[in-house]
Amino acid sequence: TLPHNSGAFEHVHFKLREGSIAGIPRFPTGTSVATTFTADRLASCTIALMAKVDPHQGGAEGGYVSWNYPVLSGEDPRYGHAPYVNQMILAEGAGGGGPAVKGYDGWLTWGIGAVMGGLWSTSAELWEKAQPQLIECGEIVPDSGGAGEYCGSPGVRIVVRARQAPFIAAGFGDGQVFPPQGILDGEPGGPNQGFILDERGERIQELPLIGLFEIRAGHALEGITNGGGGFGDPLDRDPERVRQDVRKGWVSVEKARETFGVVLDLEPEELAVDCEATRKLREEKKRLKKRTPAAT
Repeated sequence: TLPHNSGAFEHVHFKLREGSIAGIPRFPTGTSVATTFTADRLASCTIALMAKVDPHQGGAEGGYVSWNYPVLSGEDPRYGHAPYVNQMILAEGAGGGGPAVKGYDGWLTWGIGAVMGGLWSTSAELWEKAQPQLIECGEIVPDSGGAGEYCGSPGVRIVVRARQAPFIAAGFGDGQVFPPQGILDGEPGGPNQGFILDERGERIQELPLIGLFEIRAGHALEGITNGGGGFGDPLDRDPERVRQDVRKGWVSVEKARETFGVVLDLEPEELAVDCEATRKLREEKKRLKKRTPAAT
């Protein structure tokens, strides 16, 4: 591989076609989200392609922009109905989607391919001080990370409630229909999702990933980010790491058994791996995999 320095990049040449997605746009083609949509997809494609050439140099696909990164606007009744507009990038919500690579699970702080974890974010408390919304939760979504010998990071869920006045949420995203794919027998991560919730927290409208929507006073915007793609066969994952994932609430007991083939003893407070039952279950699952033809 080439050393990581600016001199090495001088020897890399890009061939760009006019009119292609990753090329030279023709007017009046829109390019306002080219730094996210296109960059995120290119990052995933490049990482996955490298893994197929050399598993030690690439990885699975990572997450994309979702309703966890909306632009919110409206009038703030706390300050004489002063107008405001700001993009919400919260430490509690701008995560998930980290792709797994050889030897390592995906970063929970990955976010999207355009930043790969290198993104400044604010806290829920600072946001609530500056904007007239209440951040009700920022939490991990269990079973949303792509399963593998090395797992993609789980997705993240946030709920943003309008306090005394409505606000407009502008969203643009990807990864809902085609979420991050796994590599080398790894499984895909969960999809991006967005919803409007009523006063009771019930989902009353599912949102597409692009559009402008009004969130009425008392209602809330719910966003769920992608989980990252997994790397390698889940049946080869270290059972102890599966136990730790269950303890953290990232993986359910059911998924540990069905996907990873790990049988857990639930009696100890910190759980325990039933090594013999796990060995037998994994052997059976691998036999069934060999009998089942791969999907084309």
